[in-house]
This record gives sequence, structure tokens and C-alpha cells, in this order.
Amino acid sequence: MGMNYTLMPQVGSGSSGLSAVFDSLAMLVIFIFVIWLFFIFYLRIKARAVDTRPAMVVAVLAGFAIPGFWVLQFLNSFDFILQVLDLSQVLNGMLFIGVMGAISAVAFFVLTAVSDSVTRQYWPEKLKSWDLIRNGLFINKPVGWAIVNGIGIGGLLAGITGLFLNFIPDAYISAGNGLLSDQFILPSVANLLVTVITVLLVIVAIYLIIGNQIKGLINKDYIIPVLSAVLFGLMDVLPFNIEPDLLNRLMRSVVGLLLGYFYLRHDFLTVILGFFVYLNFLSTLKGWVLSSSPDANTFYLFLVVLVFAAMLGIYFILKGSERKELPEYVPTYIEDQAKEQRVKQELSIARAVQHTFLPSKIQSLPGIDMAGICIPAQETGGDYYDMISLGEQRVALAIGDVSGKGIRAAFYMTFTKGVLHSLSALILSPVELLNQLNRLFNENATRGTFISMIYGILEAKKRTFTFARAGHNPMLLVRKNGTSEWIKPKGLGIGVTKGDNFIENIEEAELKLKEGDVLILYTDGISEMLDAGVRFYGEDRLQELVRNIRDGSSEEIMKRIVSDVNEFKGLAKQHDDMTLVIIKADASANQ
Repeated sequence: MGMNYTLMPQVGSGSSGLSAVFDSLAMLVIFIFVIWLFFIFYLRIKARAVDTRPAMVVAVLAGFAIPGFWVLQFLNSFDFILQVLDLSQVLNGMLFIGVMGAISAVAFFVLTAVSDSVTRQYWPEKLKSWDLIRNGLFINKPVGWAIVNGIGIGGLLAGITGLFLNFIPDAYISAGNGLLSDQFILPSVANLLVTVITVLLVIVAIYLIIGNQIKGLINKDYIIPVLSAVLFGLMDVLPFNIEPDLLNRLMRSVVGLLLGYFYLRHDFLTVILGFFVYLNFLSTLKGWVLSSSPDANTFYLFLVVLVFAAMLGIYFILKGSERKELPEYVPTYIEDQAKEQRVKQELSIARAVQHTFLPSKIQSLPGIDMAGICIPAQETGGDYYDMISLGEQRVALAIGDVSGKGIRAAFYMTFTKGVLHSLSALILSPVELLNQLNRLFNENATRGTFISMIYGILEAKKRTFTFARAGHNPMLLVRKNGTSEWIKPKGLGIGVTKGDNFIENIEEAELKLKEGDVLILYTDGISEMLDAGVRFYGEDRLQELVRNIRDGSSEEIMKRIVSDVNEFKGLAKQHDDMTLVIIKADASANQ
């Protein structure tokens, strides 16, 4: 098949009305895409669903490649033989190239990061051979077949374009009069840079981002070739034009439709290589159509690259590893998400287990009304309360707060519970029991960890609470007549000190409850709750609230306190566990 050409002076003719509409629509599509791209990038960065390392590599390469293209064009404008240099022109050129490099790096970082994230979510199989290259695994059959198939696709598209021109007599190529050798100092290199950048922009944007996103939403594969045909017809993505304009758009739509089809059948690397080969056949057109063309070297360099790539592809197929022998590439963010998911599952299990360690039901004592609650700030917490039955008339009460939060605090809380349940029936003195707990805790806990605690024995018949306070928040006692006081005998936290120093600095006290009296035990997650203005809830507010609601049942008092603390907190985050134990002397309780 031969090809005739005619060189004519370029005539300035405005686009037809329909062409202008198509061009305006194309600009609108590009604008919407850019806005949408950065919006998706923000959402995926926020969700930590972006593999930034490969995106950074591509961004750096683009940051050099695109300015490199401009450098070759910029240098071509100087006559180095005559040494005619304009300093201001040089500085302006350098500034322009630097700005273009920065913009290119950012744009390609966003483009690569979003395309990788979207494709892995909706169609990760399309990145299989590309992932092998990112892992440095070149000599394998998938990469080899991607190269060979890509060359075949590029050649096929070039042949179809030739047939299109051959069988439509009114169609002709309008390639302009400009030669690459007139525009660049190294036209062969500049041509390769331009085609690589164009291929990445088109294939990544249309297939990896738009196509995969829409395909994932509607779950229809055929949408990708259709979408590709529409976008290729709208936008001028090829380095030459066919006249008239409608035939040009039709031809581009056919190319887009075929590329979309090949994307369904193959993967990203195959399609991007195929489009690269096709674009180079078109961009080097003046090098192989025109006899003795100054652009002939651009075509020859492309042929060298093409032959070398074909040889590599064949070698990889013959000598490379099979697909099943190759490792899977897992992006860092997916590994991190999997780890976080495992941690969440483990924490969920730990929280469920920890919840079983809290009293499943409140111990019934005649004449005593009790309630308790623990609300962790995280999945697991270090707060603890317990009610251990010591018979029909007595119960051992404990409330504690382990320093820190999370799994570690929950572990020490569990340890403390085990010790209390083991010793509470054997040691009736709260001071002695806390002394033994302090000894065991110091022997097993890491340095710097401690527990504040109140432990005591409540006797229903006498309505007495015999207790010791190991550095915990004071208890609030509100009498029936509304008077109140803070109960704060001396004591050091569990794990703060060892030996005799602990027993010498803690005292045992007995509190006599009368009908209608309310005793509040709590952790600092209540009194030190912060609102949005970083103000503490405070003991004074708690005291005033309990005075006003002292006539309610222990359950009602507990719910009102929790509700008031949450209302005070508002939209602020809960930073510490909240635990409450309410004891009320009530003759009608448990009768």
C-alpha cells in the first residue's frame, strides 16, 4: 500500500461551529476531571488508601521528563555558534522550566496515586504485570507477553488508521508544515519524551481512573470501551489530524473503542505499550513518509526502540518465570489497613472479654441500693469496678484506674481483678488486702505503671463501709438532708512504692450510712472530662448535681450523672475512661 502526500501552505481557517462545540465540551470535561481528581485524591489521602512511594517515583521522573522536553525546545532557540545569548531570556526560560517541573511533579503524583488506589479497589488484576516491574521482576512471562502484545496492538492500530485513510477517499492527513528537527535540539529524544508523557496522561486518566471508577460503580465492563470512544472522539489526543474534522473525530473514536476493548482483554501495561507504539508511528510520520526528511532520525530511533523491546519481550517469554511462580505485590497502605483491621478485631475481642470481667449484675443487699457503670474511652480501658459477694449481708466493693489506656491498661486491670477475687474472701482488712495487691503488682508490672483504687467491704446490716483509699479520687457523700462532704483518707497508689512505705502511708476508715445517704465512687474520667473549650467538668459540678438528684434511685442517679457529663462534653472527644459506682442507703431496696 502506497501513500501519496501533498505539501500545501497552511491556510488559517476557523473551526466549524460543530467543531467549536466539541472543543468547548472537551475543555469542560477536562476541567471537571481535574476538579474531581483532586477531590478523589483528598478523600483517599484522608482514608490512607494511597501508595505514595511509587507515586513519588513517577512524580520525580515526570518532574524531569516534562522540563526536559522544554529544555530541548528552549536550547533550540539559541544560536550557540554565534554565541548570541540574551540573559533575560535565559533566566525567564529557566524560571518557566522550573515552574513546569514542579507543576508536572505534583500533577503526576496525584494522577499516579489516585489511579493506583482506584484500580486496586475496583480491578486490581489490571496492574499485575505492572506490579512485577515495580518489584524489579522483569524477566518473566507476563511482562514478556505484555511487551509483545503491546507491540502487536500498536501495529494493528496503525494499520487500521492506514485502512481508514485508504478506504475513505475524502479523508487526508493534515500534519502541518512543522518538523520536529526545527523545534528541538534533539528531535528524536524530544519525540520519545512527548509520546511517553501523552501515553501516561491518556491511559492513566481514561482507563485506570475514569473507566475503573465508573465500571466499579455500575459493574458493567462494556462501559470502558464506550467511554473511551467518546473521550477519544472529544479530545485531540493524537499527534496528527485527519480532515475533515468529523472524520477525524470518527477515526479517534474507533481508536478509543479498540483500546478500550484491548484494556478489557489485557492489562494496563499491555495497553500503555500498545498506545505508545501507535503514537510513535504517528508522531514520526514525517520521518518515514517524506523522502530525505530531516525527521528521519526520529523514525529510526523509534525503530531501534521497537526492535529492542520486541527482543526483550521474546527473551522474557522464553526464559522468564511463570506467573504462578511470582510473588504478589501488596502496597504498603493495604498492608497497613490489614494490620489495622486485625488490631481492631483483636481490640473488639479484648473489649468483649473485658466487659465480661465487669459485674454482670449488681449484688443484692438488704437495705442497700447500688449501681455501677464503666465507659471506656477506647476499645479497651484501664478503669475497673467490682462487687464481690462475701455472703448475704456483705459485699466487697472496688473501683480503680490503671495509668494509661488501651491494651496495656486492660491487661493490668485484668491482673488486679484476679488478685482481688483471690484474696477478698481470705483477707477482710482492706488495708492488708491492698498491701498484698501492691506487693504482687510491683513484682509483675513494668516500672512507672500504677493503679489508683478504693477497696472496701460494705455490710448491709450495719450499713457501714470499711475501706482504704490507694491514691484514688475522694468519695462524695451526700446526706439525705442535702449536706455533702468529700471522703479522702490518706493512701498511695498501687505500684507507686514498695514494702513498709506503702503500709505506713495508707489508712483504713469506716463510713456509717444513714437512710437516704448517697455515696459516689468515681474515676477521674468523670471529674476531669473536658469540653470543647478545654474546661474540666469538675468536682463542684458533680457535687451540686448529686445534691439535686439525691432522692432518685442509684440507677437514676448514675444515669443522670453520665448524661450530664456527656452534655458537658458536647462534641469534644472522650479522652479517659468513665466509671461510676453509686451506693444509696434505702430501706425499700432488695426487700
